[in-house]
Amino acid sequence: MNTKQNTCLSLLASSLILASLPASAQETLKVFLLAGQSNMEGQAYTYDNASTAGWNIPTLEFLLSGTPAATNYLANMPHSFKASLDSSWTSPRSDAWCVHYDSSNGNLKAVAPSTDPADNFTGFGPLSPGFGVGVNFGSMFGAELGMGIRLGDATTDPIVLFKSDKGGTTLAEDWRPPSAVAARGGVVGPNYTNTVNRFSAFLDDLDADLLDDGTLNNSIHPDEDPRYGNATSYEICGLVWIQGYNEVVENGGAFITEYEENLIDFTYDIRSADTRIPADLPVIVLESSDQNAAMNTARTNAVATLNAGIPGSAVFHETENMIEGNPGSVFWGNNELGSPFTTDYGFHFHARAENFLEMGWIVGGAVLDNSYLESSDFWLTRPGIGAVQFNQADVSSSVNAAADTLTVYWGTTDPGATTAGWDQSASLASQSAGAIASTLTGLQENTTYFVRLHATNTALGQDFISAPNTFTTPLEFPVPVLGAPVTNSVNIDGASVECTLSMADADVTLVWAEADQGATTIGDWTSAPGGGSQAFPGSIKDTVISHTITGLSDGTSYSYRFFASAASGDDWSEAGSFTTLPLEPLVQTRLVQVGGSASSRDFDVSVFDGAAGYAGQDNSNNPTSGTFGDGTVLDYRFFNETATPDVIGTYAQGSGNRISNLTTTDTGLGNQGFMDLWTTTAGFATPADFTANTMLMNSFDNGAGTIDISGLASGKIYFIYGAYRSDPEVDLTMSDNEALVSNIELLNAGKLGRRTNNDEFYVLEISFLNDSGYDLISFNYSADNGRFAGVVLDGTEATGSDPFNSWATSGTVTGVTFEGDANGDGIQDGMAFLLGASSPDQNATGLLPATSTDGSGGLQMSFTMLKPDNSAPAVLSLEHSGDLGVSDAWASVDVPGSTSIVGGVDFNVSENAGDSTKNDVVATIPSAGNASNGKLFGRLAGQ
Repeated sequence: MNTKQNTCLSLLASSLILASLPASAQETLKVFLLAGQSNMEGQAYTYDNASTAGWNIPTLEFLLSGTPAATNYLANMPHSFKASLDSSWTSPRSDAWCVHYDSSNGNLKAVAPSTDPADNFTGFGPLSPGFGVGVNFGSMFGAELGMGIRLGDATTDPIVLFKSDKGGTTLAEDWRPPSAVAARGGVVGPNYTNTVNRFSAFLDDLDADLLDDGTLNNSIHPDEDPRYGNATSYEICGLVWIQGYNEVVENGGAFITEYEENLIDFTYDIRSADTRIPADLPVIVLESSDQNAAMNTARTNAVATLNAGIPGSAVFHETENMIEGNPGSVFWGNNELGSPFTTDYGFHFHARAENFLEMGWIVGGAVLDNSYLESSDFWLTRPGIGAVQFNQADVSSSVNAAADTLTVYWGTTDPGATTAGWDQSASLASQSAGAIASTLTGLQENTTYFVRLHATNTALGQDFISAPNTFTTPLEFPVPVLGAPVTNSVNIDGASVECTLSMADADVTLVWAEADQGATTIGDWTSAPGGGSQAFPGSIKDTVISHTITGLSDGTSYSYRFFASAASGDDWSEAGSFTTLPLEPLVQTRLVQVGGSASSRDFDVSVFDGAAGYAGQDNSNNPTSGTFGDGTVLDYRFFNETATPDVIGTYAQGSGNRISNLTTTDTGLGNQGFMDLWTTTAGFATPADFTANTMLMNSFDNGAGTIDISGLASGKIYFIYGAYRSDPEVDLTMSDNEALVSNIELLNAGKLGRRTNNDEFYVLEISFLNDSGYDLISFNYSADNGRFAGVVLDGTEATGSDPFNSWATSGTVTGVTFEGDANGDGIQDGMAFLLGASSPDQNATGLLPATSTDGSGGLQMSFTMLKPDNSAPAVLSLEHSGDLGVSDAWASVDVPGSTSIVGGVDFNVSENAGDSTKNDVVATIPSAGNASNGKLFGRLAGQ
């Protein structure tokens, strides 16, 4: 007999008795402690989103989608949980709870149970998807989901899963237990200490709750969710440990040598950390993604030692069918496009939903198979909820053995695991093991119902009441509901806004004004200052209503709301607001007209350092002049007609390469209008570098170009042009290469009165501020038979413009440091930056190198990275060794910016097709002279 049957005793011996007793007399809260590193954190995705589409990773939503691709995928999948998979797995349970702590600091992690950010919470909550690594990339989950579902379906007792973990940690250091310190030195790891302290504090809360009224109904924290089924006691039933990958890659793999002893010490120290933890607490060790023979030997030896001390108290499970390159691995299944799902990033089990569900299913099976908690031999799964109408609902379940009697119970309250006290019930036909389907009828609209199923099996002498599920019927004629308004982008004269319509089709109207007019009437909004409206008649429910408002005043604050009207009723959204951008950072500050005579020196321009400026005459033939900035400029470019007729060229250009050549579809260029230009001599008293015989453009109507202002905090642009038959105009757009901020446009910046003097030139000076990190100013010049002579740029470099520092503040994640991991994806911030993550918000696991071998046995690493010029002073290095640095020290070379061989590593470098700031790199580490024992290892490092 397995002695572990006494570790977590059931209060009653027969489930036949359970059906007739109240929940308060029969339930004991079953507590499990879950700990480890990133695979315990949970890297699987619940719902499809932009990230999962880009990485081609199966999600739980995909597994449940019923598409041909998903059906084929499930059919070929070897995992054991799939026979029980149903749509209820995305719903919060009412018989199991979970909490997630960051073991490195003891802080609670946020939970994302659905696709709605408003549902996110922090603390204990019903078990559902969302208790994964973090909420930055949507709802994610780990082994806790499959474990909780399997245990919740197999027992009538409530369950709580207490997760405490941190990616990238080691048992040798971060989790080092006190016994290891006493025996082998070192210091107690903070992750061990924080986990024990948090778990003991949780047990204190349970004790205080029981002391209050004898039941676990959360009376000490009435504002929080868990009620734990009004259980009258609690038992700590197991420790689940998923960790190991970093033991292989850190410290040259030296941590492996003491892993067995550390794991034994860790188990015994957890068992003795609190008097309320059983001395024979079961431990379930799951293989991490390391797939390392030495690590697995250490695990199996540790489990054997633990079982020698306390028989049946420990179990180890391998996960070899979930990692690429092992028998029965992950090469099955295609997505809807027919291409195989990615097999990258095996250290996180490829982030595939089925792998993390299977890990939890294995753990739950170990608990049941080893009797770490009591369960029935006969059981029903928690009801799944299908189609719900205003007066009926479809429910489903499954039974693991023949059901001689089968009854479905439902009502507006849940009496618990009992057949008494339900509002309604219906007997179903007896059946063999398998799926159950039923339709509940006669329901009331807009009402929340609870549902359970009860079945008996005469041969086993057992019955079972399932875990509950809930659903809410809609209104027969629902009133339309508008979600919170969202402002997507703002420019100088308007904004792009949206709102979600749900519950019912409706006529929707968007209204705006300079002040919030409240949920009043559309006329109140349109008659208010700055008021306006836009109608969307016949809008369909569950769609997003979006619109770009235009024609507003710059630099002005506006409020807006959406209004929905249907025969069943009306709804106003909450108020949204935005402030249109001011005309700055583009501001016309000065316009100087010069010229007036037809002499060969009618206009003089100098860009020589210290003497940069212009001189000429005004309309009254009086001398006029000015300087460019402080007399020193960053860049310039001057244009004329080339030897090829009607083709624009550059006859003078600065070294900054910031100003593009002029492009035009115009014809009829000529040589009328001349200018003397000084570029390398000191100024107007000396001979000009380019004199009056330099041709300038005449009969020129339209032209366009760009000015690179990246890295400039502020500056001035000087456009030099002449007018002839029409008012000249210079239109500008300020933009950001990565579209992180809205473009800013300034129209007709250089508009002047019509001029008739062929020899007049004008200088338009425009200042810009660049606090938002804009990269480019695009300009368009137009004038009938006008002339465009050149562009001069002056500016001030942005201080502290280290690219990493700018990147670190480009997202919503705070606390970004080069060595840190602010978003919790297991990738250091500095590495994510060097590999080209768009911002600290992005999960960078999809950017890590792909590996392969070349024909000669060399190791190839393929990845995309920022060009060195765009990441300096940060440097990306490649390190390689034949034995993880044990006897063959890691050799390090900096990744170059162009194809070359560096330190024996062959780098093939090409510019990324989609982003000119990045390079695609294939690095080949040759086998000869590098590998020992036929092995070769490579890794990237940043500094």
